Amino acid sequence: MSPQEKILAAFLEDELPAFDISRKEDRQILMLLSESISLERQGRDGNYRTVTITEDSDGKISAHSIKLSNVFYADLAKQIELLSKAFGVLPIAALLKFTGGFLAVLAVFLPMMKLEFNEQDAKILLAIYKLHQKEFSAEEVESEFQGLGFQLITPEKMNASLVKLANTKVIRSLGHGKYLRMESLQYKR
Repeated sequence: MSPQEKILAAFLEDELPAFDISRKEDRQILMLLSESISLERQGRDGNYRTVTITEDSDGKISAHSIKLSNVFYADLAKQIELLSKAFGVLPIAALLKFTGGFLAVLAVFLPMMKLEFNEQDAKILLAIYKLHQKEFSAEEVESEFQGLGFQLITPEKMNASLVKLANTKVIRSLGHGKYLRMESLQYKR
């Protein structure tokens, strides 16, 4: 059994009371889940991350990021393909357990994948979005921030937000006040 299968087996035994790895049916379910869920970090090519910036009707700016790749990658197309193949092999009870296992994995990990940003960070994200550039400088962000009509913040607060955004891998510091946007940004009004 691979390390991923061991982790999934322990998780399923914890979450699904009827799951028993010693049963052939449940081992088949584990193998199907293991084929459609990857518990490893995805590389740059398979890394789907987005920050959504929202401006409410009262003008309040908020932002959140959902990083599926930080926890696991679930190939839903493969999940459906495997499920259709399993219809001929597994009884209905096993198929329900398979689907229940997949949903249990989603239910536990989904809250861990969402990161909320405070209003200051969200405003800085909006300024970065409005730059429409992959590479930018702290000065450009500050200029755009002011151009959006937001109340000025100190250079220390600006730097603190940029460091937080770099730590959460939304942006990457290139040194000397230069940054690279790592995630796609969406703006909703």
